[in-house]
Amino acid sequence: MFSIKVNNSRIVVTSMYNTLFVAEAKNIDGKWSETAKAWVFDVRDEQRVRDLCMKYYGTDGVVNDLCTLKVKWLEDEKSKICSAITVYGRPVAKAKGRYTGATLQDGIVLIEGAFTSGGSWQKWVTYVDGGTEVLIRSFPHMAAKDLISDQSNNIIYSIEVEESPSEHDALNAERERIIERLAEIDKRLTA
Repeated sequence: MFSIKVNNSRIVVTSMYNTLFVAEAKNIDGKWSETAKAWVFDVRDEQRVRDLCMKYYGTDGVVNDLCTLKVKWLEDEKSKICSAITVYGRPVAKAKGRYTGATLQDGIVLIEGAFTSGGSWQKWVTYVDGGTEVLIRSFPHMAAKDLISDQSNNIIYSIEVEESPSEHDALNAERERIIERLAEIDKRLTA
């Protein structure tokens, strides 16, 4: 679901879709690669890319800072035209047309309420009913704290569960990243 790979002069990020990540990725000259199905950046921007991933995905490829976020909509809400209901750029539920209904996206658990579709044939929208409550798994912890502190938009946010990988998992991930980077350095030095 998420990975950061450094190869040649590029850093490649494979991740789930997030509208806010996409906007900021373009600001640091990130390019979407249709063939790789990933975002590609200049390796010289590696720290910027890792910081961006931490902000929107709760991981920089080495360290994870994730939680399960509980979200409750107090009032009915609709998406932008031909779009999904999102939380911090992450799609929660999405319709594909006026009469299709709405489908929960990856990592979303519906506790109560409903998501539906409507609008016109060409300008359909996704709706969320007031009182709808979901859990969003693997949500960036720092973003959750920001949302909790700003309860001004008729949505209630709370952290349901802290998700922390074992130190062993974190060390293994860091080890793999270092091995990949050393291989890249060796390759460039012998070229």
